[in-house]
Formats: sequence, C-alpha cells, structure tokens
Amino acid sequence: NAIFPVGLIAAVPTVSPAFLITPTGFGTVYEFYQVVDGAVGVRLINRDLMMGIGYRPWIGDVLDADRLLLEDVTTFTMQKAGDIIKIQICVENNNFLGEGRYSVCKEKVVF
Repeated sequence: NAIFPVGLIAAVPTVSPAFLITPTGFGTVYEFYQVVDGAVGVRLINRDLMMGIGYRPWIGDVLDADRLLLEDVTTFTMQKAGDIIKIQICVENNNFLGEGRYSVCKEKVVF
C-alpha cells in the first residue's frame, strides 16, 4: 500500500476507513483530500470517447484529448442535479463477432 504525505500525517486511501498515522499515534480518517495542479477531461470526438490529462482550464488551457477510452460511442452525457452527477454511455457496433448489430448503454450515478 502506498502512503501519501499530507502535512504531518499520512493516509492509506485504499482502506475504508483509512488508518491514520500521526505524530501521536494511530487514528481513523473518514475523508481524504489531495491538491492537484491539473485536471482530467473526457470528450466525444466523432464516435471515440477520448481522455486528456494534466490540463488547467482555470488558466485557459484547452483539452488535448489524446487517449482513447472507448470506440463506437453513440451517446455520452453527464448531467448534474445538486450534488449528484449522472453519467450515461451507449456503445453500438454493426457487426459484433459476425452476429450482427448490438447496442449497450450503461448509466451511473455519483453522489
């Protein structure tokens, strides 16, 4: 397990709740935050879902989506309602393993 320093403490984010190592001993942490200097963006280009990392839109950087995540995407939507984000992805192929057309959609809600 990796240990990520945060000031005078370190937490293991893969354990839930994470165990906390402090100068005075062990404890439990229920929330864990890290500061980053770049963002990750996802963009649908033609029918390819692409990802770009390390860009900073707050200083005017433009997303350079150069990593392929998924091909043959027909729908990619993200909707925000309060503190909830709904993500929907649909994929379609006209000749899946020689059997003909298929279409699959997946929806996730992030709280």
